[in-house]
Parts: sequence; C-alpha cells; structure tokens
Amino acid sequence: MSSLPVIILVIGIFGSIFLVIGYIPQVIKVIKTKRTDGISLTFLISLNIACFLFVIYSILVMIFNKHNGIPTALPLCLANTIVGILGLVILIYKVKNIKKAKLYLMDEKTYYEKYVLNNL
Repeated sequence: MSSLPVIILVIGIFGSIFLVIGYIPQVIKVIKTKRTDGISLTFLISLNIACFLFVIYSILVMIFNKHNGIPTALPLCLANTIVGILGLVILIYKVKNIKKAKLYLMDEKTYYEKYVLNNL
C-alpha cells in the first residue's frame, strides 16, 4: 500500500472519530435532561437521512471499488452508522416530547418546564 491511501485512511479514521465524539455529549445531555426543545426536528430528520445515505454510499463504494474501496469507505460507513444511531436516539426523545406536549396543548419548552424538569 502506497503512502497516499494510508494518508486518506488516517484522515478518514480521525474524521470519523471526531464526528462520533462530537455527538456523544449531546446524546448524554438529552438522555439525562430529556430536553430537546432547542434541537430542530428538521435537523434530526435530515441528519438521519444523510447518515443512512452515506452508509449506503460507503457500502456501494466498498463493493464496487475493490481496489481501494474498503480502506477509504469503511471509516465513513462506521461513523455514519454510529452517528445515525445516536441521532435516532435524540430523534426518539424529540418526537416523544412533541407528542406529550401536544397532549397538554403546549409547546415543547413549556411542557418540559412544567412536567419534566420537576421530575428530574
């Protein structure tokens, strides 16, 4: 393996690591506080669609580019799988909060402050 594919692989690995590390604190915060009113539903849906598409893309690259596909696409595939799962966790909390707030005829922030915050 020449040095260029190794450099590309290292960049992909570090980029993937930092992408995953960037999401972990947000997921922990949402799980602990159950607060999602500051996170856009459109963002979460778009994130999960993008992650799904990147996973499909990277799998196709690994299948059809047998020469360099696996080393270059594997970090992208793994990172987007993990970030997609983390994003899905936040999305589930978000949808639950929106549904509960609608039951009380409130916006998400008011529902959180009135019913969730006092029970933490």
